[in-house]
This record gives sequence, structure tokens and C-alpha cells, in this order.
Amino acid sequence: MQLPNQSQFNGAPVGDQQQPMLPPPPVLPPMAGATGGSGAGSRNGDRRRWNGEHDSRSSEIVIQPLDGGRWASFDPDSGSLRAIPAATGGPVGGVLGYFGDVLAVFYRREGRLTLRLGPNEFDLDAPTVGVGWEHVDQRHARFRVHVDGQPVVDFPYPLGGSGTDLGLIVRDVMADPHQCASVFN
Repeated sequence: MQLPNQSQFNGAPVGDQQQPMLPPPPVLPPMAGATGGSGAGSRNGDRRRWNGEHDSRSSEIVIQPLDGGRWASFDPDSGSLRAIPAATGGPVGGVLGYFGDVLAVFYRREGRLTLRLGPNEFDLDAPTVGVGWEHVDQRHARFRVHVDGQPVVDFPYPLGGSGTDLGLIVRDVMADPHQCASVFN
């Protein structure tokens, strides 16, 4: 995959400004007596789902942090994260990391590899989307996303001491058709 030359990048995301991700609102329990003594349910006796509960239609996926932090449930529709105990999360559906201060989640959505960088989501399986990674020096790397050959994101970032680099992982997965087909499946 061909990247635009380095002089086209200015060291910042192109387009939308990065917005901090807000946590989801707190979940309130049902009021006593509101369900006629039958627990969480509707008037006709069907079980009602309260905010924060999972059902079979949930789009939330389990995300493993690369830095050893807390596991999370990630909702790709809203971009929200919710800390979960690792043992109860289920199969891993993606990984979480940072490019400097920008939160990034690499996951599979509706069968397609996807990368969320802050509020921006990229369908990495689209033929017009590409990624690049560069080792800048001993303590820094650079990650890029381009669409139709045009730079969209350019993140120079410090390399963490944990030995895990999300930019390098994404680049390596995207460069290997076998990994592209099998990761997060």
C-alpha cells in the first residue's frame, strides 16, 4: 500500500478536532413497586432490559487493553467504554490502546476490521483506506490513516514501555491477509 510522502503530514489529525470521550450516564435502578412486584418487567410480564444490561442484540464487544489496564465493554455505535471484570467479559473482540492522548480501539464490526481513533471510525477493510506505521526514533513512532491516497490522520506518538504498540499491531495485521481474515473472529 502506498502512503503519501511524509511532508504532507503535519503531525495532527486532519479534519475534526479530537473530542474527549465522555463516560456513559449512570444507570438508575427501577423504582420500588413500579413493576407490580414481579421484578424488572413490563406490565404484560415480559422482562424489560435496563440501561447497562446486555441482551442478544447488544452491539457491545469485549476489549482487551494493551497496557495491562482494565478490560472494557465497548459499544461501537456510541463509542462508549465500560469497565468490566476480565473473567466475565466473554471472548475478546478487539484491543484498546492510545496514540499519545488519543484513545484508539481496533476491532471487528459486522465482519469488517475497524479502527476508532477518538470520535473517528475507519473501515479498514475498505479498499480505499490504508494505514502506515513508522519507527521515528528510539522513543517515538508515527501512525497514519489515509483514504483515497489522501492523509486523514497522522499521529506521532511516544512508544510505551510495555512493548505493545497499537500502531504496529494494526499495520502488521493489515499487511497479512491471513491475520486480516482471522483476527477477532
